[in-house]
Amino acid sequence: MDTDYLLNLEQQFYQEGYEQGSGEKARENYIEGKQFGLQVGFQRFVILGQIQGILEVLKSSLVDGSNILKNVESIDRLLAEIEMSNDDAAVAEYESRIVKVRNKLRNVLLSLHRQSGSASGDSLTLEDVEEACTKVAGQLKAYVDEGNEEEDVNGQDHAMEW
Repeated sequence: MDTDYLLNLEQQFYQEGYEQGSGEKARENYIEGKQFGLQVGFQRFVILGQIQGILEVLKSSLVDGSNILKNVESIDRLLAEIEMSNDDAAVAEYESRIVKVRNKLRNVLLSLHRQSGSASGDSLTLEDVEEACTKVAGQLKAYVDEGNEEEDVNGQDHAMEW
């Protein structure tokens, strides 16, 4: 009778359990990463869709040659140049262009408000657009390590809005 086999049973079961747990965790991390990527992509581009819709309405209702229409067309060109890829250069370009788009849209909406002469509560603002996008897409939450090792916390206990 081989007694070495009996002595190595604990190590064998440990190794099998470790490999099984490691494989399951790798699959879970992959799925979680995919879900996070889809959520981030949706949240980043939902505002572009909202802005594009606003621009279409404005283009159909503004008079040709007006300064507001020229700004609307400028925003439209900026949106058309945004790449739908995820490499580092495209992400940096997106960040740069979305700042420009937001600023130009803020100016267009402010000009429309001044031109219409309506009460302050009646006009659409960039903040209203961003709030609607947040309601549709939600907010991205991420774990923030604040150096509290003595407390047992999880990622939902400390979240930061991006």
